[in-house]
Amino acid sequence: IDRGTLGALCAELKDLNLAGLAGDPKLSPGERAAAAQAHGNANGVLFDEGKPTPGWARNVVVQYGKAQAEVGRSREDEEAFIRGVLGALEARWGQPVTRLPLSAVPKRGLEMAVRKASLLTRLGLTPDRIEDFTLSAAGTVRGQATRDQRIFGQRYKAAPEQATGKVVVLSPGFQETGRSFELQVGEMLARGYDVVTFDHPWAGHSDGAEGTFDSVEGLARNVAAVTAWAEGVRAAEYADKPGSELILFGNSMGGLAALAAKAMNDAGAVELTRLEATTDEGGAKAVRASMPKGVKLFLQAPFLDLAGGVLNKALGLMGGVPVMNRLKLPSNGVAPKITSDRDAQLHNAQEALLEHLSARPEAMRKGLDGSKRLQAFMDAHVPTGDVAIYHQRGDTLAKHEASQALADFLRARRGEAGVELRFSPGTSLRTVSDADGPRGRLEIQGTPTEPVVLTSASSTRSRGDWVGLYFESPMADHQVTNALVEYAGGWCSCSLASCSPLDTYDAAVILDGEPQGIFITNSTVRESAGHGFLRSWNDHADLDFLANNTVEGVTGCAQTQPVRSTEVCPDPAYACNQN
Repeated sequence: IDRGTLGALCAELKDLNLAGLAGDPKLSPGERAAAAQAHGNANGVLFDEGKPTPGWARNVVVQYGKAQAEVGRSREDEEAFIRGVLGALEARWGQPVTRLPLSAVPKRGLEMAVRKASLLTRLGLTPDRIEDFTLSAAGTVRGQATRDQRIFGQRYKAAPEQATGKVVVLSPGFQETGRSFELQVGEMLARGYDVVTFDHPWAGHSDGAEGTFDSVEGLARNVAAVTAWAEGVRAAEYADKPGSELILFGNSMGGLAALAAKAMNDAGAVELTRLEATTDEGGAKAVRASMPKGVKLFLQAPFLDLAGGVLNKALGLMGGVPVMNRLKLPSNGVAPKITSDRDAQLHNAQEALLEHLSARPEAMRKGLDGSKRLQAFMDAHVPTGDVAIYHQRGDTLAKHEASQALADFLRARRGEAGVELRFSPGTSLRTVSDADGPRGRLEIQGTPTEPVVLTSASSTRSRGDWVGLYFESPMADHQVTNALVEYAGGWCSCSLASCSPLDTYDAAVILDGEPQGIFITNSTVRESAGHGFLRSWNDHADLDFLANNTVEGVTGCAQTQPVRSTEVCPDPAYACNQN
């Protein structure tokens, strides 16, 4: 491990709350002292123990220099500290941090083990809940041989008592690895999903040229290989579990790879001629050699085209200049490009340092060329099964309009009439706000003949199956038109203000704060438990959501009465819908 990485790994471990290890009798006196000093504030920020976070920490080059300086002239203290922490954690767990031989990891096996120990500690898991694996894959795509690949991945296992049998394969974006999705993985684990992440050649522990883009066919083969392995896991462990299924999730450029894998595999254009997995000391074993067809696909901000902007244009031009386009440039990751959030930029810079992220200008152009080839393929071979796309308007990296065009293309070629979103029990479509304001904007646009349907995912639908729409305050400039909300009104676990006689706070549409105006129009709420629209704010009862919307078949009020700021609620309370 080079000095900069060594210093960064130590800083990551010190950030954890390791004070409890100080009294472990299995540690040497020196290791106990080191653990005691590593009191940690567990905020995920390196080099800030006991002091404010420095502003320079958002720059990966400066962070690398700081990490090198932390090591000093001798590596012995840092190496002893890492050994001590790993030893103490393994003693606490009663098992090794990984059963995969480090020599089987294509790149930087020891770093993988250290980072996994940190990840396990943050997520509150034991090593047996994250299974490390490598796949040796070979095959053809569209009749052409692809380069043999060794792929590193990790399977996050749902707790046995929570396991739903749903297995998600997560394809990370450019300048991202499987570890980049810690928060989303944690949320999926909490919902009983198994999650299989892996590293594309551009970053992490898999084989390949870092910072560049392999052919779209090669990436499709890699996704197909991991998905085939994951299906083997699902079939072996969850085949008899009701609702068990395989789901493919792709983010950004990893979304392009996932879409390519699905489209080409559904058309029979992907053949895995060899697929061997290594998970422990037992060595490589042959596994299921085909990705199932018709897999559900969820795309998050897929990179199908490049958004406008001076920087994007410059990178596109550099990608076509020989020699320059192969330069391996240090990377701060994608966060500085897509967000102004300082914390997000800070954590992304740390991830870039710990994962050795880099970028070559040619990657952008190769990605765009791959997207064009994929679209040409889909013109003749439309993917089958469910495809869901989430992409926020204003994305400064991946062009939002390209996602809209893909959705329109799939609907038109499949002859689909409209969009239907199905929600599992206890879930909601919720907009989030905090002290900095709204964290996003919801826009739903159906048509009078083809409304966007938001409904229950249950096979036998009934009122209260899912929570419904929940809008937090302060509210963004949301827009919902020609939508149909049904079978909602499940338990919201909330307590809200109203001057209507309420036996429940549940509603199909919850407005937790005064909106800027009537942003839901020409829409219908039907067959839902609780209320239609729950208006929870002070005064301004003239914001009438029944004027241009329809509510039918609800068990409560069609619309509740807000609290008037000039008076207490009357006794008896206002009748439903009274203004």
